[in-house]
Amino acid sequence: MRVRRQQISGTHWRRTAFARQYAAVLALAPLTPVLQPAVAGEPQYEVRGFMQQIERTGKTNFFCDFWVAVSGRRSLIQVIYFNGESFACGTDGIDSYLLNEMVPATRQQGTGTTQFQFADISAGPFPRLAISPVQMTWLAFASGGSLRENGNELPMECFQERAAFTRNEVVLSASPPFLPRSVNWWGPNFQVVGSEKQHQPLSAYSEGYLAGTYTVGATTNFGGNELPLQWKLAFYLPDFQKRNQVARRDDVVPWGSLVARVTNVSSLVYSGDYLPSIGAQPVQIIEHRFESAKQYPVVNGIPLTHWPRRDDPYCIMLAREASPMWRLWWSFTGRHYWRGLIVVGAIVLVAGASYVMFWSSKETTT
Repeated sequence: MRVRRQQISGTHWRRTAFARQYAAVLALAPLTPVLQPAVAGEPQYEVRGFMQQIERTGKTNFFCDFWVAVSGRRSLIQVIYFNGESFACGTDGIDSYLLNEMVPATRQQGTGTTQFQFADISAGPFPRLAISPVQMTWLAFASGGSLRENGNELPMECFQERAAFTRNEVVLSASPPFLPRSVNWWGPNFQVVGSEKQHQPLSAYSEGYLAGTYTVGATTNFGGNELPLQWKLAFYLPDFQKRNQVARRDDVVPWGSLVARVTNVSSLVYSGDYLPSIGAQPVQIIEHRFESAKQYPVVNGIPLTHWPRRDDPYCIMLAREASPMWRLWWSFTGRHYWRGLIVVGAIVLVAGASYVMFWSSKETTT
């Protein structure tokens, strides 16, 4: 299916306690990941489209093009801006891999060199470290299974500058692959100024305020999957004119929006490992899957030229140094996750037996 793309002008863009004795067992759990292959009935498709930025004044500008390949819980997303800058984010269903490729303006004339600005690895399928268009593309086309299990952890990049946190409400489609039909984000009752530690109280918003909305317009059915053809991400700011009044949560001022339109939906052709292609250009990769971010060591002065997986020695070392909770999570998401189940079962059994013995002794004493 193909939708005719509108001609748009303009190049404006602004980036804006588990016990220690059990922990020792968890440290031995293998760290090889389970790639999540698609099975019969799971979503498989590719989507192309573009986004427009609508400013508060109503002015419309071209924002970026996007492409996404989805296979079950695996997805690969690429967003390319007007200036050639590219963000690619892939997930194997367990972790997310983000690559930012900076392309000098001269590249448009056939000269210049490609320069990678950064690469990051984070836990979970949601692209936490990506910018808004990547995150919204993931929400629109690759988020169904994840949001059905855990729909309240969406640290959206677009709200981090204006609120220390946001809480969201998700309404999913009733049809596979159960993608969101709408999302509302609610900000706190203060506006961040400079950093999360410095904020300006907004007493008029004791219950917080509406920070943003995601709404789906037209949809299409492709291979038994209900996919959006249009969606809109709207941003809002507190209405400072109501500082001395009791403002309701939705008494806010529009700040701008992103509008996306699909130009093509097709059968899945991509057959890679759903990790962004690094190529021969060395990349400095930051590891965010544990308590603190770590940069992978540079070998002989040369950054990595490949994505390190969970069986990488440096990654294994970080996992063994992590907290018991992280080790447990790691065991669940490794190939032999049953070891994690055995440990959890043993903990539950011991705790349950202790509880029964405690109450039994109290009744006997009484």
